[in-house]
Amino acid sequence: MGRSAVAIPEKLFFKIGEVCELAGVQAHVLRYWESEFTMLAPQKNRAGQRVYRKRDVEIALRIKELLYEDQYTIAGAKKRLAKPDCAKLFGKSSADLIKMLENTEYRVNDLGSPKYDSTTDTVSVVGAQTNSATSVWINEKGPFFNQNIFVPGKGLTTLDFKTGYRGEKFGSLLLLHELGHQAGVFGPDANNQTQNRANTDAVKKACFD
Repeated sequence: MGRSAVAIPEKLFFKIGEVCELAGVQAHVLRYWESEFTMLAPQKNRAGQRVYRKRDVEIALRIKELLYEDQYTIAGAKKRLAKPDCAKLFGKSSADLIKMLENTEYRVNDLGSPKYDSTTDTVSVVGAQTNSATSVWINEKGPFFNQNIFVPGKGLTTLDFKTGYRGEKFGSLLLLHELGHQAGVFGPDANNQTQNRANTDAVKKACFD
């Protein structure tokens, strides 16, 4: 679940071959990602060849994490759903919930950077956003990819929604929280920290404790 430890050279532009080498994928895979993830949009030079900025390379690496490495996270969520209390929370059978996870399209999007409130010494950030029963966006600037995030005004901060969870366990919790929205069990909580906390605690108690 942690962000890939890939050293990106300090240069303005990268050729597609260089990005493929850094991401460890073939060129046709990278081109497919561009068609599926709108935030990955390299420019083209006068010869019509793709040129990638460092930001594009970072996005490609994050997409790879979501598509490849988070399979451990989905597997972890499936394992939790085998618990009777966990399935009961969502009001469906374990089999139906697992099928819902498998049929969900997870996409990386910019849902906003973490915000620090100095008066309460708290950090708020959107981890993910459920759009429908089969569509969830993961915040590229949220803790799904990297829980140690630089927060303006506070510095390097570990974000775990006060769960104490890390890595795969935290990612599974986040996906199960969104599953509650997908299943219609949880109401909107993006702008209600109290409700968001209650939903997270409900998942933690039923599926992890």
